[in-house]
Amino acid sequence: MLASLLAVVALAVWAPGYVLLLAIHPRGRLSALERHAMALALGLVLLPLVGLLASVTVGFTWVGVAAWLVVLVVAAGAVAAARRGTAVREAASHSLVPSTRVTLALTLAALAVAGAVWAWPGASQRTPPALWLEDGAGQALALPSNVTSGAPIRVVVLVASGDAPLDGTLTVSWDGNATTHAVRLSPDQRASWTLDLGTTGAPGDRAFDARLDAAGGVARDVHFLLRVGSGA
Repeated sequence: MLASLLAVVALAVWAPGYVLLLAIHPRGRLSALERHAMALALGLVLLPLVGLLASVTVGFTWVGVAAWLVVLVVAAGAVAAARRGTAVREAASHSLVPSTRVTLALTLAALAVAGAVWAWPGASQRTPPALWLEDGAGQALALPSNVTSGAPIRVVVLVASGDAPLDGTLTVSWDGNATTHAVRLSPDQRASWTLDLGTTGAPGDRAFDARLDAAGGVARDVHFLLRVGSGA
């Protein structure tokens, strides 16, 4: 776990910050400690901006963020390589680079802010419970809207708990009849109920309703309307 975390920090934070720092300040009065500290600080500032850029272009996914990081590293590396041969070493009296103490203080402050943002309860997005319908073949949007009387209709009701335990009831109503099912799921778990709906009787509109009620005020509803015609 620790090795994976260090690898993510190195690849997603330090490496982009280090290459960007080379492009901004290729030479001058920067010790190894200062350069690594400023690389971490730049990487911490850069990573949320790259995530925002990925979310509005290719989508906020690991692949999208990684792709933009690669593009940034390549571009900054090209700039750094071009400047490396032309940059002149700056005199210490004219350098705008902060001292080692200031650099480390800014890096620690950036780390503290980033840690507070990640630890803040509202920063992480929760996955709520979900309720949806599928047909007998597992297609979510393929339920019919018109059938003839006597035609078999299979509906699958699915419930997902999200990232927290789910304890509640599922109420299914069809053609004036209602059944209730207990729902007790662990986090990231699903349950399904397969229902064969009878379509015999007089032609007309039939309503199918499913409602999930759980502790904490969680309520989900899903409906579909079925028109049953005569078999002629």
